[in-house]
Amino acid sequence: PEDQNALFYSANTYIETRDFEHAISLLDKILNTSEPEVFNPEAEWIKAKALIDNDQVEQGYQLLEKIASENGFYSDQALQLMKKIKR
Repeated sequence: PEDQNALFYSANTYIETRDFEHAISLLDKILNTSEPEVFNPEAEWIKAKALIDNDQVEQGYQLLEKIASENGFYSDQALQLMKKIKR
């Protein structure tokens, strides 16, 4: 298995350089792993924003809906971003 920390911080680095495709790919690896879900809430949040920034607004919006429905740490932020998008 790949190091979750390395994947997470690499994804963030790709986002900083606006390489959303690579970032999304790494975030998917984190979200699809069988390892403990330490990074999942933050990985989902970052992936949703990366999808939106990569003009994959519908996919990003769907992930925001999921995040909002889970009533977790990023739920309020997801709801606020959904209001800004207004599909």
